[in-house]
Amino acid sequence: MKLNNTFRSIVNLSAVLALLVMTSGLTARAQGDPCGVRDAVNAPDRSEEDRAKDPVRRPLELLCFAGVGPGMQVLDLSAGAGYTTELLARIVGSEGRVIAHNTPMIVEKILKGRFQARLEKPVMAPVEHWVAEFNNPVPPGTAGLDLVTAFFAYHDVAAMGGDRAVLSQALLDALRPGGILLVVDHAADVGVGATQGTTTHRIEAELLKQELVALGFGLVDEAEFLRQPEDPRDQPFFKLPAGSVDQFVLRFRKPVQ
Repeated sequence: MKLNNTFRSIVNLSAVLALLVMTSGLTARAQGDPCGVRDAVNAPDRSEEDRAKDPVRRPLELLCFAGVGPGMQVLDLSAGAGYTTELLARIVGSEGRVIAHNTPMIVEKILKGRFQARLEKPVMAPVEHWVAEFNNPVPPGTAGLDLVTAFFAYHDVAAMGGDRAVLSQALLDALRPGGILLVVDHAADVGVGATQGTTTHRIEAELLKQELVALGFGLVDEAEFLRQPEDPRDQPFFKLPAGSVDQFVLRFRKPVQ
């Protein structure tokens, strides 16, 4: 009888522990952090410069929406100085890989060593910096990517001598079946297409939807948390107060078959 009571106690304790683990997981998901994004954003060794961008860039919502997680293979298109790249590196960890793409012009004339300086941080160990034009966005032989982040890149492609169809096809080819392409950009008015890439530095969301679906991507979701409906969309994003630019967020998936 004593043995049976002990066994029951162990079983009951195991059930309680299992419930706590399950509840903890549900709580994390309810808070929008199913994959460790919150830990990456809140890491104490992030720079103050990066932290200052968080209220506008909304990395917690954005990277949870992307579905990034430990061990993933990710391409960060047009990575710039690496704000998003570093967060991705923190999330995928040592078992993952992050390819940070930049064009030669951006590296030479705008970044001026800032990305290379960031690469010296230990947390950037999973990162490879790929410098190439938009029509060649991934290193040769790259395949099986889980995720591509294309943040504020597509409006620049034509203006920088690229072809959006060539770029998008390369991204589609590099993704695994079921892989995700997350596109974020500055919203232009309906009907203007990509004509404002060199003026207001914006692009029409509907144009990208049509182009990417025509290539074979499936549009699976849109998010509204970067939308700013009061934005008149008639000025370059860099001339407006931070956080006032209307931006769209589109999630596409490569078909499984």
